[in-house]
Amino acid sequence: MVEIHGGGIINENERLRLVCNVDSYPSIDYYQWYKNNEKLNISPLTSSIIIEKVSKEDEGIYLCMVKNTLKYLNGSSIEKFNKTQTRVIVQCKREREREIFFKSILTSKKKNSLFQMHQKFIHYIQ
Repeated sequence: MVEIHGGGIINENERLRLVCNVDSYPSIDYYQWYKNNEKLNISPLTSSIIIEKVSKEDEGIYLCMVKNTLKYLNGSSIEKFNKTQTRVIVQCKREREREIFFKSILTSKKKNSLFQMHQKFIHYIQ
């Protein structure tokens, strides 16, 4: 089984860490990382990717492919490949500010609506 921890929505300039976790026997021969179907130049022994300050250019689909080899006593072997992927979405500061602004408007509208409903209810029961 192969899974990637990390990814999803991350804020611009934050640290991104993607970890390819593998539960396999025998152990993994190598890891291969791809971003948007392009092979990344990362050591085949590396099970994780770390980007200290993520930017919009780091956004995309990250795929981890692993290979392990099952060797038999007669000298033959079987190679097994497995892969999984995750999406990374980088949220810029302006996008975050806009999202916070609209959430605050919606929240205040909900409060006003609840207040108005409460006032109507009070008027009704009096």
